[in-house]
Amino acid sequence: MSLTKKILLAVVFFVLIFVIGGIGGVFFRDRVIPSLLASFPSLSRMDLFQNITGNTTIIERKEQLVVQEDDSVDAIVSQPSTAVVTVIAPVISAKGSAPVFQEGNSRTGVLLTNDGVVVTYGNPSSSTTPVKDAPYRVLLRDGSSHDAILIGEDRLTDLTFFRIDGNDFPAISLANSDDSSAGKKVVAIGSSYEEYRNRFSIAVLSDRDRRFNISKTTVASSEKWEGVFKVDLANPEAYLGGPAVNFRGEMVGLFGETELDGKGSYFLIPSNVVHDTLQLAIDGKLASRASLGVYYVTLTKVSASVNGAGSRDHGALIYSPSGKTGLAILAGSPADKAGLRYGDIVTTVDNTDITLDLLQARREGRADFIMAGQVNSELPFMPGDADVPADTFAFMLDSLATDFPLFAPPSEPVGPEHYAQGLHVAAMIPDGGSLQLGIGSTSDAVVQSLILRH
Repeated sequence: MSLTKKILLAVVFFVLIFVIGGIGGVFFRDRVIPSLLASFPSLSRMDLFQNITGNTTIIERKEQLVVQEDDSVDAIVSQPSTAVVTVIAPVISAKGSAPVFQEGNSRTGVLLTNDGVVVTYGNPSSSTTPVKDAPYRVLLRDGSSHDAILIGEDRLTDLTFFRIDGNDFPAISLANSDDSSAGKKVVAIGSSYEEYRNRFSIAVLSDRDRRFNISKTTVASSEKWEGVFKVDLANPEAYLGGPAVNFRGEMVGLFGETELDGKGSYFLIPSNVVHDTLQLAIDGKLASRASLGVYYVTLTKVSASVNGAGSRDHGALIYSPSGKTGLAILAGSPADKAGLRYGDIVTTVDNTDITLDLLQARREGRADFIMAGQVNSELPFMPGDADVPADTFAFMLDSLATDFPLFAPPSEPVGPEHYAQGLHVAAMIPDGGSLQLGIGSTSDAVVQSLILRH
């Protein structure tokens, strides 16, 4: 090989080395070194890397998992949506004619039990009088159709219950609505009559209104339920009778509606109320619910001041905008028979301890009596001030005749869940340890478990 070719090859070789080395150096400086320094921060303090770190921005890489909202909603409703049904009321044009089922007489409902108990809000019939003799029809998510019988209408909550024949139906899970609070997101589920499909919408629990009464009157009625969830939701009428589920797929409440000032007002009946009413419907006890028969204003510090109820901040003020007892109390009702009148304040129901109420009535000149106290050494010592001063009592009975053994409180049944708690607590008490217990079935279970342990 001639000298000229050797020189040319050498030049080409060094050029390639320079180019490849330069590219490699840039890659190593911009890619490898920052990652190395991010993993081993102590290297950045070495002189070798000072110049490099001075001109290099180290980016900490973080991976984020993004969940698509459509996918998450689908996962949430996959189970509860199978329990959402369409309830259709029959239309009977003439006596003896076959019932006709139409979309206008339909409403969303929910399967509550595996053996076919369905609940909806109100009655799906467009007639003001529900059809009781003819069978209703329930359309399930799988496209099947079932005859249903009306098993109960609750006048307090306006919940209506039906039963369809069969077993192993997909029942919805009920959440503990006491754990739900304003600001939580829920998914509303409504049925679609013709397509055997459900509609969904994200909603927000905007308020837990414990004083909202579902009656259609300007004042509350003791014959209607009080205490609901308010919901921010577009077109809520499409979900009437359907469930709102939390992000665990459990029903938080059932959509209901009442009319206030000529407009529909929508809300959620809490799931705990649905659960308790379901049991009454199954036992056939809805018709025997206790009633009072009054219209009232729930007292708070504000409403008490506005309505002249003094300093009271609790209770129900029997009230009518007309100021007449006849319009505040239903004729023939338990309240009427008990002699309640306009302006009375109800603070307890089915409770014999009305001492403080009687004292208030005496201060206001509405009652006249003397009050006697009785001393018993068997009573536990309670530190702090009493609810009333000593001069409240005209007489004080304190003798051997009044110092008798106190009767024990009634024993509540101890269920399996209480025994499970008792066994768990008993396993945590060391030998020679002590435990302060209250009164109740759980305490009885703890004591029994401690006894069995030894």
